[in-house]
Amino acid sequence: MTIHLDNPTSTRPPVLSTRGFGLRGVGMIVDKEQRARKDQKGDPILSKLGRPTYEEVLTVTVLEGTTGTITDGHDERVPKPGELVRLIFKGPAYAELIDARKRVGGNTQVGDVVTVTTTSATTWRGAGDMADRNVTDPDVVRRARDKSWSVSWNVTADYRRPRADELGLVEEAEAHHHELRPAITLPDDDAFA
Repeated sequence: MTIHLDNPTSTRPPVLSTRGFGLRGVGMIVDKEQRARKDQKGDPILSKLGRPTYEEVLTVTVLEGTTGTITDGHDERVPKPGELVRLIFKGPAYAELIDARKRVGGNTQVGDVVTVTTTSATTWRGAGDMADRNVTDPDVVRRARDKSWSVSWNVTADYRRPRADELGLVEEAEAHHHELRPAITLPDDDAFA
């Protein structure tokens, strides 16, 4: 059964980090949330044109091939296949996800598979002051960090529908989706109760 995603859930699995050259996240979509980006004070982050910017958060079941890491506050580790994690897409990564999804066509569905791979980095001297783009040398990133510069990671995204041999995984993703969604309780006198 196809489940279209429109309303965010309230349970928050850990975020999968792909901050490092060649790190990748492979996951089967369980849920999605699109939200306005906010700064540390809670104010909306605006584009150069003065419009709100958005990000998309995908809750996914980890699949084989994931090398990105999660942290529980103390330890950093690669999640095991079947664990729930979140992938957060903002800025150029969000645009990359949208383009990948357009190539498939249609709406996001539980069971769709997304692969994110870190290909390069961008270093920043300060807010909006780019130092270097498409960096692939770890020494350049290390020197930027030594100078207390910021580093953002550039990713490619691949998006596809599940294969026939993944139908069991889709059923698991659907079960996770239903677990994450709050139950709707109707009054006894409701026409649909």
